[in-house]
Amino acid sequence: MGMRNDKNVRKRLIVEGLITLIIALSPVLFYSYKYLPNDTDSLDFLFFEITSNGFADARTAVWYYLLKTIPLILLVIWYNGGTMRF
Repeated sequence: MGMRNDKNVRKRLIVEGLITLIIALSPVLFYSYKYLPNDTDSLDFLFFEITSNGFADARTAVWYYLLKTIPLILLVIWYNGGTMRF
C-alpha cells in the first residue's frame, strides 16, 4: 500500500510542477511576439511556418494567436484544477 501512495505522490508532484511552470511562463509566452521582426509576411520556425493570414504582418498574426491561446490555457488549468484525480 505504501508503494502505490508513493507513486501517486510522485505523479502529483510532477503534474503540479508542470502546471506551475506553465502558469509562471505564461506572461513570457504572451509577450514573446514583441521579439519577432516587424513587417514580415511569414515566419519560419523549426517545424512550421506562420504567415500573415490576412493580418498586416506575421507578427500581428502571432499576437492574435497568443491573445487567444494563453488565456484559454490558463482557463483550462483553472477550471480543471479542482477536478483532477491522481
